Amino acid sequence: SAGPYGGQHFGSGQGYSNGGRPAEVAGAGNGYDAGPSNVLRLRGLPFSAQKEDIVRWFEDAAPLAVDSVHIITDYGRPTGVALVEFGSPQDAQAAAAKDKQMMGTRYIEVFPSSRDELQRYLPRSY
Repeated sequence: SAGPYGGQHFGSGQGYSNGGRPAEVAGAGNGYDAGPSNVLRLRGLPFSAQKEDIVRWFEDAAPLAVDSVHIITDYGRPTGVALVEFGSPQDAQAAAAKDKQMMGTRYIEVFPSSRDELQRYLPRSY
């Protein structure tokens, strides 16, 4: 579906102008066709990580409110995935520079996400 942005898709999924990195395969509506997003998805988090830990991890890159951190669970257990919502796309872009940096003993992957993905995951997050 075209979604709320009138469906300006950039081509057929080939030939992205961002250095040839293919879009995240997981969600088709993940913000690539909707302009810059202020939502990022984190993967590889320690299961013990709390919202405050994630806010602190981003401290040197961009400000993040504790209420804007959504840790995704599976049947109540953390999955190591979180969606975080920054105040602006610029903040999210600055925060994306933390991709592959360490939190404790784990390195965290940071991906662009979208409001749509955030809405989908909210029921499974805390």
